[in-house]
Amino acid sequence: MRATPYTILFALYLLFTGVQGLFSRTAWWILTTNPTHGLIEIALATIALVWAARGPQRAAYLLLVGLMMVVAGAMRLLPATESFIVGLLNINDAFAVANLVIGGMSIGVGLSARPPRLPTEIRSFRHIDPMKVR
Repeated sequence: MRATPYTILFALYLLFTGVQGLFSRTAWWILTTNPTHGLIEIALATIALVWAARGPQRAAYLLLVGLMMVVAGAMRLLPATESFIVGLLNINDAFAVANLVIGGMSIGVGLSARPPRLPTEIRSFRHIDPMKVR
């Protein structure tokens, strides 16, 4: 999947989950959340829809947010950091697994996005005469 449609779908998921987190203790009927978590997801969705979905920076956005989701999911599943992440964001096991899966997908899409192509004269040095360069 190209980065742009995925970025928009990803942002809509974050926005819907974030709004649910503001008004409910659960999102998608099974994922536990809280208002802090909801505000973070709304902010990330807004950044994606306003800035990241329209330019070459979408790959960097997907990599960064995907990494954040994977770290949050892993922290919930590790016994040493479980109480911290539950206290901060109220993530249950289902949300942790969802973060690992969606974050991993975002990293994959971000890595697969092709960088913008440079003009031919910048990519090659064919136009430079080596005898004149001194």
